[in-house]
Amino acid sequence: MRRADLLALTGVTEQGFSALAHRNALPFSRKPGQSKTWTDYPASDLLRLDLAIACSQLGHTKVQAAGLVRGGFPDLAAAARRSRANDEIYFGIVGFGDRHREAGAESATATVSFVGSAGSIFRQIQAYTARTSDTLFSLVLINVSQRLRELKERAQQRPNGPALLLELEDAWLEEEQ
Repeated sequence: MRRADLLALTGVTEQGFSALAHRNALPFSRKPGQSKTWTDYPASDLLRLDLAIACSQLGHTKVQAAGLVRGGFPDLAAAARRSRANDEIYFGIVGFGDRHREAGAESATATVSFVGSAGSIFRQIQAYTARTSDTLFSLVLINVSQRLRELKERAQQRPNGPALLLELEDAWLEEEQ
C-alpha cells in the first residue's frame, strides 16, 4: 500500500511519520533500497504501526512501543496464522519485577510482550513467573483482532478500498525481511 494509505488508516501525519523515522521509533525497518517518501508498504507494516500507536496511547514512549512491537510481531503473526477464524488475538504487555517509586511514579523493572488468546497469554505469564520468580506488576491486553477490523472499516472508506481490503486479508502472511 502507498504511504498515503498507511498514514490515512493510522491517522499519522506526514510530519509525525518523519519524526518517528528520525527517532528510530517506527515498528518496522526500512527495506534496502526503499525510498524515504515514495514506496509501497506491506499490510503487516500497517498493523505494526497501528499496534505501536496503541502501545504509546497506553503510556509507553514511542520508542518503547516500537521496540515492543518489533520484538513481539513475529510471534503475533504466527499466533494469528494458527488461530481459527473467530478467535480474538491479543498483544499483552506485561511489567514484571519489584515496584519502585521515583518522583511518585511506580514502574516495573522488566517489560515483556506475550501474544495469543487471552487464556494463552495468562498461561504464558504463569510459565514465565514460575521460571523467573518475577512478580507480575502490570498487564495490558490489546485486542489486535478488533484493531484489524477497525483498520478494515477505515480502508473501505478509501478510494482504493477494495484493493486495501485484499491486502489486509494477507497481512499475517507477510514477514519482515
